[in-house]
Amino acid sequence: MHVWFRWSALKAGLARPQADHRVLLTVFAILTAAVLSVTMVVLVSLSAIHSTAVQATHSYEVLDAAHGLSGSITSERAIVFRYAMAPSARSLQLYRQVQAQTDRHLERLDILSRDSATQRRRLGEVRTNLVRWRADLARPSHPPHPGAHGGAPEEAAYFTAARMGMTAFEALENSLLQKREKAAEQAYSVAVVALLASAAAVVLIGGAFWWGAATVLIRARTAAEAASLAKSQFLSNMSHEIRTPLNGVLGMAQVMARDELSAIQRERLTRLQDSGEHLTTLLGDVLDFARIEGGKLELHTQPLDIVALAEGVAANFRTTADAKGLWLKVEVAQDTPAIWLGDCGRIRQILHNLVGNALKFTEAGGVRLEVAASADGLLSLRVVDTGPGIDPAAAASVFEHFRQANNSSTRSHGGLGLGLTIARDLARQMGGDLVVHSTPGQGAVFEATLRLPPATPVAAEEDEGPDVALRVLVAEDNPINQRVMAALLGALGVDIMIVENGLVAVEAWKQQDFDLVLMDLQMPEMDGLDATRAIRRLEQTAGAAATPIVAVSANAMPHHVEECLAVGMDGHIAKPVQVAELAKALHDAAGRRRAAATAPVGDVAASA
Repeated sequence: MHVWFRWSALKAGLARPQADHRVLLTVFAILTAAVLSVTMVVLVSLSAIHSTAVQATHSYEVLDAAHGLSGSITSERAIVFRYAMAPSARSLQLYRQVQAQTDRHLERLDILSRDSATQRRRLGEVRTNLVRWRADLARPSHPPHPGAHGGAPEEAAYFTAARMGMTAFEALENSLLQKREKAAEQAYSVAVVALLASAAAVVLIGGAFWWGAATVLIRARTAAEAASLAKSQFLSNMSHEIRTPLNGVLGMAQVMARDELSAIQRERLTRLQDSGEHLTTLLGDVLDFARIEGGKLELHTQPLDIVALAEGVAANFRTTADAKGLWLKVEVAQDTPAIWLGDCGRIRQILHNLVGNALKFTEAGGVRLEVAASADGLLSLRVVDTGPGIDPAAAASVFEHFRQANNSSTRSHGGLGLGLTIARDLARQMGGDLVVHSTPGQGAVFEATLRLPPATPVAAEEDEGPDVALRVLVAEDNPINQRVMAALLGALGVDIMIVENGLVAVEAWKQQDFDLVLMDLQMPEMDGLDATRAIRRLEQTAGAAATPIVAVSANAMPHHVEECLAVGMDGHIAKPVQVAELAKALHDAAGRRRAAATAPVGDVAASA
């Protein structure tokens, strides 16, 4: 898009009057000339840097060879002196070796100095004095003997001249090396200045030229961010406003389901629960869509019975199928493992969306849910219906957000057009995919493949209360939700205390010991987040063990859950509250109580 805006700006400029064309061409000419000029300066500077670097390297090699020659000459003189003090075959052999080494250094310096007449002249003087010194040492009339200089005066003079020649040779090469290093620094400075000038020219001219396109991009991004923020805020508010009354409806329905009811009363209650759960499903689809868009949807792996899960989904839709005169059955392929490792809730959500969608569009016949394990170890879940089918042109659009095969305003089927989108995204997060095969007039087949490993069977948990007496503090400001929580927790056999806001909850926590705190988030006086912070600070000051605190709130967006965990809460239960989630929180609290009761005193203090 950024490139498109730039190209649009360029086309708009070329479409302007002739005067604007001239200005644009002038800008291009100035920019091109500046870039070419600076490029030439940079290339020349780089060439100079390379040349001086090569010369400096050569100087280092010359100095290295000169140091070696100086050391060899000194060693040769020392061995001569040793031989004069105590002649031996060993000393004579060492002298010949050092002499050969000196000759090799001379040869190397001859090669390295071939391009410098001055250095070759100085090296020639060193060679001449060295040859004379060796010749005098070889004369029988002047054998080497100890003296002021370790030999005869003539010999010492030649040796000193050779050493001084090498010193002058090295001094000259060091002077050349310094000049070359200085030239390299100057070339580098010129190159840096040229590059900075080039960058400044490009930034200034290019920045002015693309200012219009950048303005459009900034406005578009600002509008997109504002729209995203508005959408998130709308979803958050909608979630809270719908879940709060819905919690009262479904919460009381769950309480009433435990009472003795007549057949017609139970049937009406079932309809009420089905409608409330359908509304919860629609709300959940919207929130799941927001989580998936934000990349914050998490999967919780646990052992699950896929056969029982499929039968449970079918049982939930049995009434709907009977009301439409449709058959609904589950078929499990032979040798299909019953227990798998996966996210039970999300797989149920996939099946719920697929079966519900199939029943929605099927008017005659029925729906079949097929469960099988593929040859490559994937779990295959196929939902086959006898509905009208899907036109090939519309098949690709059924997985798009807020789209259905018939998306007209007069369509007879409800829904937000998110169920199949979410089901496919969930299947892909589980390593598989969701595809559709359909022919108009012959029904449709939706197949979800999930990459789940088989697992060993585990005992199912019951939604019953804990096996120890618990005292639970409930912070809830809504009177209806207070009654719902009292009824649900009372049915689970726990002792509860209900307060109307976070401030009172903190005071109650100070006065009594509680095994669990169920904290609403939006409350007057003090909200649930601030109340949790206050309790955690008091625990830290007193060195006490942390009381489990679980949020029970209609704020169920991903960032709401993250805020709860960030302030020190142990979990989050979304409204409408399900008995199973409350039972799990109570069981966790009971487990922590038993662990604290059986742990040694030192371990309890350490855990605090």
